[in-house]
Amino acid sequence: MAKNKSASKRRQKNRQQKALKRKRALQATRSLADIRHIGTWPIADVWMSEQWQNQETLVQILIARTRPNGNHILAVFLVDLQCLGVKNAFLRDNVDHETVQLLVSQTDTTTPMMQCSPELAMQVISAGLRYARELGFAPHPDFRRAKVLLTGIEPSDDEVPLGGVERQAVLLRGPRGRPLRDLCSPPGNIGA
Repeated sequence: MAKNKSASKRRQKNRQQKALKRKRALQATRSLADIRHIGTWPIADVWMSEQWQNQETLVQILIARTRPNGNHILAVFLVDLQCLGVKNAFLRDNVDHETVQLLVSQTDTTTPMMQCSPELAMQVISAGLRYARELGFAPHPDFRRAKVLLTGIEPSDDEVPLGGVERQAVLLRGPRGRPLRDLCSPPGNIGA
């Protein structure tokens, strides 16, 4: 009988978690429903890793646009120019200017950041996406939502360093020093 109660509680908890996920997804859709004209919203800030041309660095890019209500909509992209392309991305809506500046300053403590043109940021993201697709990698699933902030931005003509020596895909090591081979082994086994 105790097993039935615990199984019933687990099922109920799972149903509640699924309902919460559906509710959050619906709220996100509603809050983003009014961004059809995002390309006309002014770009408030664009920040990128100072070391974006260093081939051993993951490039962080932050783009904020000013909403009609004065708050910002913010997207952050983590771009791997050696292999994976857009490795991570997220979008935050209705963020005040102080929060944007706080995020930049927190990021700057671990990865020095610089202000840059929206066109340069777009060029780095586009180059990373193209290179990763050539290697068989798709962008992070959240890129689909975050890329809305790139609407209306044309890439610059800046050259973006891709891959390692002789443009070969490079397998980076994870935080514990283990190779990320499982992440950098697309169909065709680049680097194997």
